[in-house]
Amino acid sequence: MDYNFAEFLGCLRLPILIVDCDASNHVSDSTITVIYANPISLKMLRVKDIYMIDIEHLFPLLNAELLNAKNYSLKTCNIAESLHGQSYTLCVSPLVAEHQYIVEFYPEDISMATFCQSNPENANLTQVLKHEIINKIIREAGLIKENEYFKRLLNDLPVLVALKDSQLRYRYVNQSFCDFVHKTPKEIIGKTDFDICTADEAEYFRSIDRDVMEADRSITTEDTYTDIYNVTRHLLTTKTPVRDSDGNLNVQLVCVNITELHQLKSQLQSVKDKYEEMADLAGLIIWILDANMKHTFISPSIEMFQGYTPDEFLNMELTQSMTPESMALAAQYQEKIIDLYSNNRLEDLKMTHTAIFDYYHKDGSIVSGECKFAVIMDSNNQLIGVQGVTRKIKKP
Repeated sequence: MDYNFAEFLGCLRLPILIVDCDASNHVSDSTITVIYANPISLKMLRVKDIYMIDIEHLFPLLNAELLNAKNYSLKTCNIAESLHGQSYTLCVSPLVAEHQYIVEFYPEDISMATFCQSNPENANLTQVLKHEIINKIIREAGLIKENEYFKRLLNDLPVLVALKDSQLRYRYVNQSFCDFVHKTPKEIIGKTDFDICTADEAEYFRSIDRDVMEADRSITTEDTYTDIYNVTRHLLTTKTPVRDSDGNLNVQLVCVNITELHQLKSQLQSVKDKYEEMADLAGLIIWILDANMKHTFISPSIEMFQGYTPDEFLNMELTQSMTPESMALAAQYQEKIIDLYSNNRLEDLKMTHTAIFDYYHKDGSIVSGECKFAVIMDSNNQLIGVQGVTRKIKKP
């Protein structure tokens, strides 16, 4: 029988707690942890969730030493306690899982038989718990506890987290997700992307969701989202297929808001474009060499100077670009830089050098350029490479 046992326990009018007495699982000083409470027990204890239940305060006689006593394994313990001015009888039963117990409590002036008679659906509870569903109840109780813990954890994360069911309806969203789309969980849960996105965006997101489900693998994309204020945001999204306890395929998504990074990237690209444009107008070639004397950047003006496109030039070795005499001169500067660096002469190392080199043009001719260059060092004074500017000249 495939029950949802959390719902089964939740429908019972008998107050039920499931507790754990394994100290190694606790994050607080309490010796007893409540891992499940059905709705009526929360109502009777006057709390909103299990994290507000101080069971050892409510039921002082109920302690871990009593529950974990070796001679207790098959016994039932009835303890009269006072709760909010009302006396209750506690019926404590050990579960299959070690250190875990089910705690039933009902008004002291009403016997269990009377309680069950007035609530027929409770009558077979003990037998049900003792037999085939016990392990599944405990497993679900543990999952409920974990789910509540992780919901709180996920709500504190700065990333967007959500879960969609097999029909691609939202089943869970964390607080960052809600803040990002300017909606509450109630406005999102049970809805699809068509309810919170533009039609084009929703269609795109749905296509990725379907790809994830069909391929049964994670997919990472860089997406755009237009919020209710018509502001475009940028997201780095990873969608992963996950299956629930019934085997249904869901889609989990984790998104990082990269809007600021995207804006910064655009600004940097704009500055770079203007820098290259200015260099081209001035006839200057801006270049960067790494520590292995390999070009990592060259401005587009290299094509006017040597006839090569930037991509062609970056795939060339330095020996293919310069004449042997100029390569020998470059090697001398390289040795000088290494010597200054080895002797920790940082001030001398950071000085700007000027030299004239001869280069091969793509048409086979030789062109000359005056280079001004200096070393590049990081914040820890580690040598990264050389950057410079070359200006075309005519030798006398």
